[in-house]
Amino acid sequence: MQITKQFLLVLSLLSLLLAMPIAVTAQEATDSSSSIFDQTKTENIKKLLQKTANNPNVKKVLGELSQRKRGFIGQIERVTAESLTITNSKGTEIIPIDNQVTLLKANKEISIDDLAIGDWLVIMGLIVDDAFTPKRILVSSATLLPKNHVVMLGTIVDQTKNKLTLLSRQNEDVSFDLNIKTQYQDHDGKIVKNSKFIKDLQVLIVGYENDEGKAASIIRTLAPLETLQGNE
Repeated sequence: MQITKQFLLVLSLLSLLLAMPIAVTAQEATDSSSSIFDQTKTENIKKLLQKTANNPNVKKVLGELSQRKRGFIGQIERVTAESLTITNSKGTEIIPIDNQVTLLKANKEISIDDLAIGDWLVIMGLIVDDAFTPKRILVSSATLLPKNHVVMLGTIVDQTKNKLTLLSRQNEDVSFDLNIKTQYQDHDGKIVKNSKFIKDLQVLIVGYENDEGKAASIIRTLAPLETLQGNE
């Protein structure tokens, strides 16, 4: 019995010793395979990137990304066959024009002969080597400057179909143009009929102002209409 135990112990030690070189060899093989795989994967990625970079379409896109885009608004001061002189908040600027520039007005392509002094332009293009090159120009006869917003409290002193006169808190009569987009609201913002807005009604007017005057976008009562006398 004792001999058998000793034999089994020796046999186990021999088996362990025999297995160790094999395990080391297997680990080395695994590390080597992993290294070869990583190297092959890296080389394949490099080849793919090189192939992609040489694609004409990709080159075009990368070239466009390297160019800075610019867009701005201006008003025409002078027109020639080769250029436009415009004025904007930064001063005067000369824009070169050639047959590569697209001119659009009301979504229709036009020629430089259709431009007039005073027209407003949205000019879009690219800056290449610090020089601006226009690509597309949108033309408008109306001003493109942002509207000045107006908010005013007061009392209605007169109202017609197209105009409302308000006595402001500063005791000044202020006229507002009305149009089909003008909204009439109760004190809580609920849209109501314009017939409920009569003389002596206190209102809040939100609108905008331009060179032609003031226009009302929203006219809202300061108190619930149902509590006001004389309203139906």
